[in-house]
Amino acid sequence: MLKGALPWQGMKAKTKKEKYEKIKESKIANCPVALCKGIQEEFLMFLKKCMSMGFEEKPDYNYLRSLIKSCWIRYGKIIIYKYYIKTMRWIINIIGKLIR
Repeated sequence: MLKGALPWQGMKAKTKKEKYEKIKESKIANCPVALCKGIQEEFLMFLKKCMSMGFEEKPDYNYLRSLIKSCWIRYGKIIIYKYYIKTMRWIINIIGKLIR
């Protein structure tokens, strides 16, 4: 989302089953390093930690928060501002579609 889209967004197929299979293949093929290329390393660390967890495992929220805090300290408000702007554009787009 920070980059504006995920690699599997907008995939097209003839059937829903085929589409979901393509999405699954894309998710398997896209490693965390590729997904986080060009953004702050804390996001990669966050994603790797989440992906390494078992389904029933409780997240280490203190560690995850420390990654976000570290990113905030190193890069300041720029990241939050960019995310905020993208999120607001997305919300405005959705509202616009609902009004039509």
